[in-house]
This record gives sequence, C-alpha cells and structure tokens, in this order.
Amino acid sequence: MHHLYQHQLHHHLLHHRHHGFSFISILENVVYNRLSNFLDKFKILSSCQYGFRKYHSTLHALVQLYDKISAAIDEGKFTVGLFIDLSKAFDTVDHEILLH
Repeated sequence: MHHLYQHQLHHHLLHHRHHGFSFISILENVVYNRLSNFLDKFKILSSCQYGFRKYHSTLHALVQLYDKISAAIDEGKFTVGLFIDLSKAFDTVDHEILLH
C-alpha cells in the first residue's frame, strides 16, 4: 500500500486533475449520445421539444410560435399568448414529497 502525505496529495491533485475531468466529459458524451439516439429512434420526444436536442434550439421554438400566431391572425382568429415562468416553482416544492 502506498501512502500519500498531504503535500504529495495536493501536488498529485493539482497536476493530475485533468484526467478525471476528461474521463467524465467522455462518459457524459457517451451517455448523451446513446440516450439521444434512443429517444430519436423510438420517437419518444414530441416534435415540439426543442431543448437539449441536436439541430433544435429555442430559435426554432420562437419561429414555430411566430408562424402559428401569424397563421391565426391571417385566418381572422383571436390569438392569445400566455407565458408562465416556472423556473422558480421547484424551489418552493418540498423535495421530500417529490421523492415519495
């Protein structure tokens, strides 16, 4: 068994930490690609899901929204937009309840 003293451990972590990060990055890419391919293959995600997908962005979502509103106005339909920011909603939920 090889013991590292505190100064040796600090030196080791300082000069070799990039190996752990590169492994995590590779693992993250592998998991992302496999999951993405699975979701695409079995068409699990809605066509309206734009976040975290290849070749889809929030710009695509805005263009689709603009097209739908424009088409509704051209057809003389009444158009209403309701936008709700739920980003803080999960901060107010008791996480113990969600876990059960």
